Amino acid sequence: MNIKHNRAKILLVEDDLELSELLAQFLSEYYIVKAVSTPLEALELVKIYNFNVIILDLSLPQMDGLELCTKLKDISSAKIIISSARDAIDDKLSSFELGAEDYLPKPYDPRELHARVEILLKNSNLRDDSLYIDEDKLKVYYKDEFIELSTAEFEIFYQLYTHEAQIISREQLSYSMNAHSLDSSLDSINVLVGRIRKKLKKLSEKEIIKTIRLSGYKYEAI
Repeated sequence: MNIKHNRAKILLVEDDLELSELLAQFLSEYYIVKAVSTPLEALELVKIYNFNVIILDLSLPQMDGLELCTKLKDISSAKIIISSARDAIDDKLSSFELGAEDYLPKPYDPRELHARVEILLKNSNLRDDSLYIDEDKLKVYYKDEFIELSTAEFEIFYQLYTHEAQIISREQLSYSMNAHSLDSSLDSINVLVGRIRKKLKKLSEKEIIKTIRLSGYKYEAI
């Protein structure tokens, strides 16, 4: 399958772990997905990531989803889709009054959820298709321009990009790579990152891959 990642980032708040895994796996073919099972985890993540869409269950531990919806709207500009087995009209009306953009009663086909996310992204102009990654061909494109990376460089960039705002150590990068020998010095990771930075200057004037002293690297959105 030819998978292209765009800039859309999705937060899935669902305490049914089996359903969460199914939805996250499906949506990951189209977006960068973070999945959590509790409201407190969700509130922490929205402080770190600039999510485009939040898919929110209502029946959650720690606090009700309606209360969480209010808190999320206070600190995030993400569009919210309520995903819930609660189908009472009062819950639906309350969700919209609190700022949710859509309400999808369970059970549903993941393809319908994907379609609704796409509508929000399109109508709200939230998607930035300028940067995408072709996993199969190991290529990075920016505004339809091919950024030529070696296989090792691509693997590093892919790890950092898909774990945006997370610090990834050189050891983690090395172990995640197929094109890099584990017997090689970890200093070679520094060399590869330096090459990537030089090539990515086409994307942005700011430093996209930051060095975190004594810890590793992290990718910051353009």
